[in-house]
Amino acid sequence: MTTKHACFISFPLGVPDAEALALDLYVALKARLEMYDKAISVFFCERAERERRGTNWEDWITPALCHSAMMIAVCPPSYFSSSPSCVREFLAMEKLIDRRKELMSELQSDLPFIVGLQMLPDHNIPELSVHKVEDFCFYSMETIPLRRRKSSKVKVAVLADYVWRAWCEYTRPAHQSAIENASLCTGFALEPLPEKYKRGGDDFPRFGGVAGV
Repeated sequence: MTTKHACFISFPLGVPDAEALALDLYVALKARLEMYDKAISVFFCERAERERRGTNWEDWITPALCHSAMMIAVCPPSYFSSSPSCVREFLAMEKLIDRRKELMSELQSDLPFIVGLQMLPDHNIPELSVHKVEDFCFYSMETIPLRRRKSSKVKVAVLADYVWRAWCEYTRPAHQSAIENASLCTGFALEPLPEKYKRGGDDFPRFGGVAGV
């Protein structure tokens, strides 16, 4: 059985501040979520690479994405401008969430299933306009770790609450039954990169990406 993840962390490799935030967030978020459930899983590729064992990137990422309750996307402007693998993950998650919402009849309407973390001020990202956005413009590689800074701990707690609520909805028996009966992950695949995003950039798995257990 494929492991189910409460959250899939997506971020562009080759962007040092974004990589640092993704790892810092993974550590802080896992610690906070373990207060709810010690067995909860967060997919972060840097920690799951050992499980890949030479598997093709798409074949490895696709089930992890399909079985994640929600996504947190660490979004410097380059996430959409020059990280094709990130774009494909993001668009695939949007498609999954839209389909799941049709199936989850008891869903809380205010619950965000995709949360973008904005890293630069005055750089609005159109793709995030319909999703929840949290301000992480304060963050850089030199920032005090999230778990050791009071204001950052509050932000992590807010994100953990989103993740926990999404996980509870995703794993609700009635919702799981509806999702499994619809066979959403059977034949699910990342779609080719839309033309408007073909501007060069990464070539994952060398660059670009995501972040497991």
